[in-house]
Amino acid sequence: MLSIEEENTRRRRNSGTSTAMNVVSWRNSPSSNSSSSSSSSSSSSGSNDGKKSYNAIEFSLGVLYVSYRMAIANYSPISDCDETYNYWEPLHFLVYNVGFQTWEYAKPYQLRTYSYLVVPYYLLIAVISSITTNTAFVGSSSSRGLLLLSFLNKRNLFYSMRSLIGAITALCELYYISGIWNVFGTTIAVLTWFSLAVSPGMFHAASALLPSTAVMQYVMASIGHTLRTYHNINHNQTDYERYSIILGLLATLGTGWPFAAALFLPLGVRAIYLASITTSRTTGSNMVSTTITAGTTASSSIDRTRSVGIQQVGYVLLRTVSHALLIQTIVSAIDYYYYQTFTIPTWNILKYNAMQGDDTLYGTEPFSYYIKNIALNFNLMAILATFAFPILCGKFIYFHLQKKSQCHHQQQQQQQQQGNKPSETMCNFCLISIKFI
Repeated sequence: MLSIEEENTRRRRNSGTSTAMNVVSWRNSPSSNSSSSSSSSSSSSGSNDGKKSYNAIEFSLGVLYVSYRMAIANYSPISDCDETYNYWEPLHFLVYNVGFQTWEYAKPYQLRTYSYLVVPYYLLIAVISSITTNTAFVGSSSSRGLLLLSFLNKRNLFYSMRSLIGAITALCELYYISGIWNVFGTTIAVLTWFSLAVSPGMFHAASALLPSTAVMQYVMASIGHTLRTYHNINHNQTDYERYSIILGLLATLGTGWPFAAALFLPLGVRAIYLASITTSRTTGSNMVSTTITAGTTASSSIDRTRSVGIQQVGYVLLRTVSHALLIQTIVSAIDYYYYQTFTIPTWNILKYNAMQGDDTLYGTEPFSYYIKNIALNFNLMAILATFAFPILCGKFIYFHLQKKSQCHHQQQQQQQQQGNKPSETMCNFCLISIKFI
């Protein structure tokens, strides 16, 4: 008689052997091959269908959001007088050759650049000229006359421009949200999308003809591009930062708004950091192997690695300066055409507001004004954002201490395996040091 445990062991062995034989026979049979190929093809087709349906849903949501921004663009009032007299009025002058000139565009000041208005100007000119000269859209002269009246009406052009600015803002938002989804996941991306969609500040800024709106679009596009390429380690990420830096230069120099440079400083610091780290990581192993084979010292290889990193950082800085000079040359050429003199409005407005102190002409606000403004524009998200940085710092410190404690325990285990057991006083001293670091 076998015991119960021996009987169960024998049954498990028999069942395992029979199962293994069945698997082998199933794999070797030709019918199984056809069925397996059909099942794999069906699963791959199912995954492709699921991916297509997911892309269709994602595309539909994007179209709905762009339509949403375009629909509410003309419901937001113009709350800033600068939008009317510094941008809509000069744009009207460029298109219709009639309009008032504010003191910011006067030659003694020259605080506004015309490069920001060139794109909407030529867009409106292209629309008007295509409608007046092209008769292929309509058949009869009466219908063509109605089309001219509807599209050449200033009010319709005004609404169309605001809807177009809202659509561009929506596309930049979607690009920014896709970058957040790529790094932080679906939950954070959806919450960010919802906060942008219901924000009163975005309601007013999304369709405004202001440099600050263009800067907002450039910021979202540059951060979205950086986040979308965050996990791509197969390419040099400093090349990706090039496009983010170009967007930052366009936001600062192309719009004539130098205060936007502060928003792109973190991206510039990250580009420099990636340049040094990437070269050190990619060239460090090669230099170490070369050092070992050549018989040179390790310190010389480290010096060579540092020199290569410094050269790469210098290349990034030189590339940024060359892009800035190119953009500023184009902007200066546009301003020279309209002002009939060489001028740099970006420098003029920075000197006027920050250096000469003439920003007090229309009054200044205390620091509490910005806190109230953020609270009104973003409501709950502004309150949560105040706790985000302390939470991130606490999280970083927690994981840093946890990693140090793990390394300490591993060192203790290695010393115990080697027979060198540390004293209890030394262990307590190490733990106390970890807590205070």
